[in-house]
Amino acid sequence: FRVRCAREDKKEINVRPRNLCIIPKRDDVEVEFLSRELRVHVAGKTVVEGKLKNLIITDESTWYMDTYGLPELLLAKQDHDWWAGVIEGDAEIEVDILEGEKFLDDKMMDRLKARKAKEKEEEVKNQVETASLETLRDLYTAKIQREKEMYEKHFDRRAFSLWTRLTRKKA
Repeated sequence: FRVRCAREDKKEINVRPRNLCIIPKRDDVEVEFLSRELRVHVAGKTVVEGKLKNLIITDESTWYMDTYGLPELLLAKQDHDWWAGVIEGDAEIEVDILEGEKFLDDKMMDRLKARKAKEKEEEVKNQVETASLETLRDLYTAKIQREKEMYEKHFDRRAFSLWTRLTRKKA
């Protein structure tokens, strides 16, 4: 992530730039809001630049310095839906499990990740069980085929043996 979601509701999302090495002064921060892009410069260096995954209302979007002296961006949403991510190319979250007007904080993100990990684990377990059943079926089919071939060979030997005994007696 280039930005970290601090809070989200249906109308707006608060984000903070990640990996700031300094606590900047307000005058050192420049933020440029475009309907589909976001740029943040701190002390002349670009810390965030990218295409947004969703459209924002630029006139209603703003930024401020939070209580820790770090820039926080308030992006006003055009679509009033939950966002799976902020900037294209960053990792996404599953928004279909968000319900109601909830805020995304670290605890909620941990719960979301744990829930998705459990779902993934169950999916893998089901795939293994399915594969195991298919493997057992294949092994059983192969065993039946081997037994059939052995029976045919044995039957052919017995038939040949019987035929030779009969033909010797006639001779």
